[in-house]
Amino acid sequence: MSSFRRTSSICLAVALAVSCWLGRASAQEPIDVWLPGLTIAGHFDQSEPSTRQGRWIGVLAPRVGFQHSSPYADWTLSARRSFYSYENSASPTIATDVASLRVVGTPSEHTEFGVWGHYLRSRDPVLGDPQSTFTSGASSTASGSARILTWRSEAGYRARGRSFDAADLVDGTSQSWNATLFPGRSETHAWLVSYRGEQQWSDKRQVLRTNVGTAGFRHSHTEFLTSELEVGVASVSEAGREKRNELAGQVGMSGLGRALGLPFDARFRVIRDAAITGVAEIWRELATARVGVRYDRDLDSEGGAFNRLVEADMVTAELNDTVAVRTTLTLSGSYRHVEARQGPRDRADAYRALVSLDRDLRPWLNARLAYSFVRQDRSASLLLDDFRRHRVEVGFTLMVP
Repeated sequence: MSSFRRTSSICLAVALAVSCWLGRASAQEPIDVWLPGLTIAGHFDQSEPSTRQGRWIGVLAPRVGFQHSSPYADWTLSARRSFYSYENSASPTIATDVASLRVVGTPSEHTEFGVWGHYLRSRDPVLGDPQSTFTSGASSTASGSARILTWRSEAGYRARGRSFDAADLVDGTSQSWNATLFPGRSETHAWLVSYRGEQQWSDKRQVLRTNVGTAGFRHSHTEFLTSELEVGVASVSEAGREKRNELAGQVGMSGLGRALGLPFDARFRVIRDAAITGVAEIWRELATARVGVRYDRDLDSEGGAFNRLVEADMVTAELNDTVAVRTTLTLSGSYRHVEARQGPRDRADAYRALVSLDRDLRPWLNARLAYSFVRQDRSASLLLDDFRRHRVEVGFTLMVP
């Protein structure tokens, strides 16, 4: 985690310095906005296994945000800390810390860059990383990415680290990078040669390393329909297996629904190297609502109770609807299946559901009513608890206008 934090800090510092320099170099004055706020809420939890009938939790969550905008670059910083006050508790305890950064810039017509960072530490297992299993004790997830795009090339870097306070749980870390050249390119078509690499560690032990070289093309068929195809070879070093070379490839399309005149849109991307991974999504935009379903498949160093690579499948569905003026209804649900790639086929299944209603009572005051449910089942040999929790939430958020 130390090398990841050091690399992330350098990337964020460089991105902020570049964005500030671009803002000062422009003819227009940059715009800076502070966004402080405070959430006051009450939770009623019913958990299993538990000997309690349920308990109330008071929540106090101050937050602060800052936005910087200029003609060539924008960046946003935000941070929030949540305090929980339990029944019969002498003093509140820190439940979650969340911080995020987003930097995007367009220095010239065909050049873009971006940096994204996110940090989450939570003692509430339900508010931890949604792409990890529920564990006891506090957990932390730090992730970051950076990319730069020009007319003839593009490059990117991603990193993620998970750590756990419990002594019987292991940390998981991953990083990946890519570089692409476009020897021939027009407004609608691009020939490319690409390289990408990935490393994953579990319990400070490298469990996967891949190096992939491909060649292919990207094509914009219409304003909405795009496609991509790459073919090449992957060198794979995986713990517990001999080093090997695999056929590598990538295929994807976006804008299928609109191109076919359907009442929804769709996209997919399938990647083959050490394993077959990818994403598929279908959605529909309405006048005041959006509904969508998404499927993700990953090869991951999960960490936690898994000390080796896992194959993770996740399906999510969400509806956001503005049911009235200043009132938003959200319905969402997800299912995630995680299974060890080698050795005993340990697995964990997590289910989530949420119904929430948000209303802006004033420009500076928001009210929220929500119900959520989470459940985790696991194989008997895995050092995790079966977990079920119902939560009802009522809260108000004050924002300085």
